[in-house]
Amino acid sequence: MARSILVIGGASGIGKATVERLKANGDDVTFTTREQFDATSSNSTLSLSDQIDGLVYCPGTINLKPFHRMTDEDFMQDFQVNLLGATRVLQLALPSLKTSERASVVLFSTVAVQTGMPFHAS
Repeated sequence: MARSILVIGGASGIGKATVERLKANGDDVTFTTREQFDATSSNSTLSLSDQIDGLVYCPGTINLKPFHRMTDEDFMQDFQVNLLGATRVLQLALPSLKTSERASVVLFSTVAVQTGMPFHAS
């Protein structure tokens, strides 16, 4: 039985690869782009079906600056996308996820968790 999966940030990079893999497995996949869901805006909305079986959140930011050059705005931008964007999506999707008996959520991080990057202070 095909699962209904929503991928936030599925137009490029690891999000696009995730969409392709899920579709190849026979899942029904819907994905958003940055234009469709702005992770930095508390006014962002999603049009969801009554039931989704999975949610994948892929947006992320990277500020390659030395720590002493990071501004409050740099940290806030990363916080907005990486944390608050994910929590906003979860809040919007929760009613549709709750109707599924097999719901799951995957929150992606960055390649930097496996590969150290200079100036990845944020």
